[in-house]
Amino acid sequence: MAAQGHFLESGYALTSMDAIAKIAGISKSTLYSYFESKEHLFGAVIQQARQSLHDSLTTVAAVGEQDAEKMLRQIGEQFLRFVTSADSITMYRVVIAESAHFPDLGHDLFQSGSNLIADLIGESLRRWSEAGLLSIANPMHAARQFLALLKSDLQLRCLLDPRRVTDEADIQTNVESAVTLFLGLYRQPENG
Repeated sequence: MAAQGHFLESGYALTSMDAIAKIAGISKSTLYSYFESKEHLFGAVIQQARQSLHDSLTTVAAVGEQDAEKMLRQIGEQFLRFVTSADSITMYRVVIAESAHFPDLGHDLFQSGSNLIADLIGESLRRWSEAGLLSIANPMHAARQFLALLKSDLQLRCLLDPRRVTDEADIQTNVESAVTLFLGLYRQPENG
């Protein structure tokens, strides 16, 4: 999407519908026929990025794997690669910078991303609990705990230090810790 690069490069405030229309090679009226405002266009950019993560996690979760530890690792790796990628970090920075002036941006980011991902993971946790692999009374709460454990302070360090680049060792360290802590709390004793 032509708009994503412009938002990432210029930020929300300095991005104009005129510039995006020019980059996309369409008229401004055509752009407005698809997106009624810059805010709606930005929401679509966020949604498109989050949808790719959701699709990849759905593929992992749909395998129906009965090894909860293996699945949590795969989900964790994909999630962390996404939230610490350069584009995601830049997008978060843009949203945070503009959220005081445009509070719906932050709300949209949370709704289109965190809630969908937590719902997907929560559904997997519910299935694994029903199968006796885990013992979780509130799968949605547990899903949010797992996501928080995965991010630890890694995403925040990336957000606050533009020189910080996450590598595979960072991701594996966080995933290993998160899965170990999570399963230590929720794994059925006879499976552990």
